[in-house]
Amino acid sequence: MASINLRASWEFHCFSCASVMVEYRDEKAVEIAVDYHLREYGFITLFETDVFKVPAEQLVVFLKQYSPCSYDLDDEQLSTNYESHDIGIRLWREEPFHLKLLSDEEYMKDMALVIDEMFHYLYFEIIGVR
Repeated sequence: MASINLRASWEFHCFSCASVMVEYRDEKAVEIAVDYHLREYGFITLFETDVFKVPAEQLVVFLKQYSPCSYDLDDEQLSTNYESHDIGIRLWREEPFHLKLLSDEEYMKDMALVIDEMFHYLYFEIIGVR
């Protein structure tokens, strides 16, 4: 039987709902990430700013003074993954959401049943350090 060696892998460690994730490449850790549940046990800060209590849009603007930021979708405000390469930070949220969507009639029609839940996505859910 052949074995497959995946050169990149993730390990997940959970602590009462809070997760710490470690990405490995070639048997070396290349990113350590924590999710927002960890805020129940302490503050997760970056340049003295609490990354899980500051809205995503505001945090991205703040971090741009330290590093240019790239994002995964055409609309910066509606992206899910943001990377500040110069400082080795990656920010992630599961769903793109911005208050400007509240004035989009089609969006509101499609999301009517879950719109209250979407406000959660104004904030990042994971911060990773590379």
